[in-house]
Amino acid sequence: MGNLQVEQIEHPEFLEYVLSGNDHTRAEWEALIYRIQEEAERTQIWRVLVDGHMLEKLYDDLTRYHLSKLAASVFSTELKVGSLFRQELINYFGETVAVNRGVNLRVDSDRDALMTWLLLPK
Repeated sequence: MGNLQVEQIEHPEFLEYVLSGNDHTRAEWEALIYRIQEEAERTQIWRVLVDGHMLEKLYDDLTRYHLSKLAASVFSTELKVGSLFRQELINYFGETVAVNRGVNLRVDSDRDALMTWLLLPK
C-alpha cells in the first residue's frame, strides 16, 4: 500500500516536488527518482527541490541506502538536488551515501538555506 502524493511545480530556475502522505513505499520513492531525472531532461532544468517537510515519517536506513545508491545510478551529473525535511526526520545517512557516489545533493530543514545552496552556480 502506498500513499506518497507528489505535486510537481515548474519554476523558471528549478523544479519543485512537494510531497505529502504517509505509509509510502520504497517503490514510490524509486519512481520519484526516475521521474526527477526524466523531468530534468525534458525541461532542461537541472536544479530540483524535493519538499518533504509535510511528511510525518521517512524510511529506515536500509531503504535510505538503497534509494541513495539508486539516485547515484539514475541522476545525471548535471542534476543538483536539495531535499527539505523536518529536522527530526534527518539523519544525513542517505545524503552521505549519495554524495559519496557523486550525487550533488543536500538535505536540510531550513528552506531558505537550502534554496540559497540550490540556486548557487555549480
